[in-house]
Amino acid sequence: MFSTNDGRDARHLHAFALSSGMRTELGIPPALEERAQSAAALPSDERLLALANDLAPFAESDFESADSIRIEVFATRFEETTLAPSGVLLHAAEWTVARP
Repeated sequence: MFSTNDGRDARHLHAFALSSGMRTELGIPPALEERAQSAAALPSDERLLALANDLAPFAESDFESADSIRIEVFATRFEETTLAPSGVLLHAAEWTVARP
């Protein structure tokens, strides 16, 4: 029998606004929480790009002149002997913020 702790609750996502060597983490607005959970569950480029596009207006208001948005999805893994948790990067992608 196989078991895993890799499920929706064992993954987390971080989004960052990037500009001129600066990296600022973006909070996920409540309206985008479901999309972020979906992207963490199945972190494809398509899902992460859709989330990045939705976050772009928030990056501009929270972080003046963001050049790009980076999204990273992590899974929680436990060390075999001590069961100490750590985050393992599953998928990361970066997209340029479209300027009007």
